[in-house]
Amino acid sequence: MRYVLQGLFVLFCAALLSLSNWPVNDVTRPLLLSLLYFPRWPLALGLLLLLVVIAYRRPWWLTLFNTLLLALSLTVFLEIKLSASQAIASQRPAAVTILSLNMGGPTDTQKLQRMVETYDVDVMAFQETSEQEISGLFPAPWQTHCVSRLCTVSRWPLRYQGSGERNQALDGWGRFVAFYQLGADKPVQLANVHLETPRKALNHILRADVSHIDVMLNTNERQRQAQQVAHFLGSDTPGLAAGDFNMVRLSPLYSAELGHYNNSLALAGRGLAHTKLTSYHGVTIDHVIHNDKLQTHSAAVLENLGGDHNPIIARLTHTP
Repeated sequence: MRYVLQGLFVLFCAALLSLSNWPVNDVTRPLLLSLLYFPRWPLALGLLLLLVVIAYRRPWWLTLFNTLLLALSLTVFLEIKLSASQAIASQRPAAVTILSLNMGGPTDTQKLQRMVETYDVDVMAFQETSEQEISGLFPAPWQTHCVSRLCTVSRWPLRYQGSGERNQALDGWGRFVAFYQLGADKPVQLANVHLETPRKALNHILRADVSHIDVMLNTNERQRQAQQVAHFLGSDTPGLAAGDFNMVRLSPLYSAELGHYNNSLALAGRGLAHTKLTSYHGVTIDHVIHNDKLQTHSAAVLENLGGDHNPIIARLTHTP
């Protein structure tokens, strides 16, 4: 029995370490969605308990090995950031500072205004809001542009370059991304992003209807949207995408479509850095990602402003 438990322990740890590389098919898709978007702490506690059980009367070196393996696995699985980056409040370089927030809930707008002033923000990417809600918060000389429920606010010249439409056949409505050019002298391309949520697929999984066609269609639509954002970032111009991606970095979908770009929170964030909060757990589904024409100087998840998403901020410099 000890050897069986030891084998299961190593197998579980190896599966967590390779989660982003799992193949996506009808068998793995429900399991992946469950592992990535339902609370992860029960599995973490279960593995800790299993470690205690198999450590009983075992050699010290095997217990040490298992402990280190579990620590590494949970660091990856829980997406714990171990960066020693510069503090976000430090004097910033001459580049772009972007703040992103899904405002789909009560938002303390006075705190938001103070936050923008404190961190000397250049550009803001808001989701789940409207021009009526935003324009009064950031009057001229701020430039504001909204499409559907995506609003972008900038100190710099802001030129709208188009958007991506949701699939109406899947009950989608509005736009999932808005594209811009920021500035004039050293322009930066910006995508304000709010990708399709996996919620519909998760609801089918909760009902044990894992073979429902909506589970596959939802994944395919999210992949299509991620591909459009990735294509935008693939130009030779400095480019970044910020917003609610509705996917975690561990997702094979994220890894395949966006994983070759730089994620500011992964590079410079600290701790768990949860951006989406629920009653039972938190996940990091809001991101700032950029191509190699830019570099992350610092990044952080900021104080909650009342909604179920935390604002995120990143300071970027031009690559020499």
